[in-house]
Amino acid sequence: MAVVLDVVFNHVGLPAHLTFVDRLYYFELDPHGALTNWSGCGNDLRARSAMARRLIIDSCVHFIEAYGVDGFRFDLAELLGVEVLREIEVALKRVKPDVILIAEPWSFRGHIAGVLRDTGWASWNDGYRDFVRGYVRGNGDAARMEYFLRGSPWYFAKWPAQTINYTESHDDRTWIDAITEHGSGSGFAPTEHDRRRTHLMAALLFMSLGVPMIAAGQDFLRSKHGVNNTYQRGDLNALDYRRLYRFTSTHAYFADWIAFRRGWYGRLLCHFQRPGEGFFKFFHAPGGPALGVVYNADLSLGSGRLLFAINPTLNEFTLPLDAETAGANAGDWQMLADQDRFYLADAHGARRPVEPELWLPPLGCALWVSGG
Repeated sequence: MAVVLDVVFNHVGLPAHLTFVDRLYYFELDPHGALTNWSGCGNDLRARSAMARRLIIDSCVHFIEAYGVDGFRFDLAELLGVEVLREIEVALKRVKPDVILIAEPWSFRGHIAGVLRDTGWASWNDGYRDFVRGYVRGNGDAARMEYFLRGSPWYFAKWPAQTINYTESHDDRTWIDAITEHGSGSGFAPTEHDRRRTHLMAALLFMSLGVPMIAAGQDFLRSKHGVNNTYQRGDLNALDYRRLYRFTSTHAYFADWIAFRRGWYGRLLCHFQRPGEGFFKFFHAPGGPALGVVYNADLSLGSGRLLFAINPTLNEFTLPLDAETAGANAGDWQMLADQDRFYLADAHGARRPVEPELWLPPLGCALWVSGG
């Protein structure tokens, strides 16, 4: 297990010690001499100054050498600047060549994920987060979802692990509060559709190339009662673990996806470099956002293949497959999971076959495996 430390170098807290050392040197100022506020916290560190850069680098090196920290997630990294981030990367890799570096690649000032493509930094993928929240509610098109399943190549990630795919973090509303059908915006008592959409989200998250990131409590539908900004709200930020026993099937669903991703077939989703175009084969349903995809279609990673299909709407969909996927050898596919559960070797219940016209239920998904 690796330890990645969340560090906030873009501003200081209270008391603002560095303002007493040298306000003009350590902080960005506007033309009127006031502290800039692109962080939303009232003071932006002047990271480009020599001693600020040294403070950041020395602090991280200390955490690596003294505590064995494996990497860092930099809060609002855009405010530090790309050149400073490059310098941090070089310095830390001298100490720990395999250090994990993750940027929150934005601030209120701008977004730098595209620029970081040519570095060793990975970035939180906010585009993924926002799109999936809409997609599981039937919004958005299949082509855009295809882009994210591929690992957000071209415009965001130069290599697969450069995209940190997520749908909820420590900030603002929880996943269930963001997508709930309740008009109040509180998913504390989620509807059946809320729960099913959460399962679709989990399936998408673990079937997308890149690094899946889960927020604590997503597996038991954690809610902050619809409150958007819970800064200094310990009562809402605390995890209510009793919900785990209330939503045991969702908890088990997440756990099974984690086990799958770490297992034998999960290797088909873990890439050190971008796979060739033939690795994927996509199928789109006419007139809707439902889609299917074969992983390792070109057998570049051996004989094993995955077939994943999803329908995020409240209507049934039929997905046309080609003869190579659903022809004479369709019986080679074994159903491993659907929108409700994973089917283990001795599990009971009907398993959907792979057919040329693949039927998908409302708010449904399925995963098949073939070969080994």
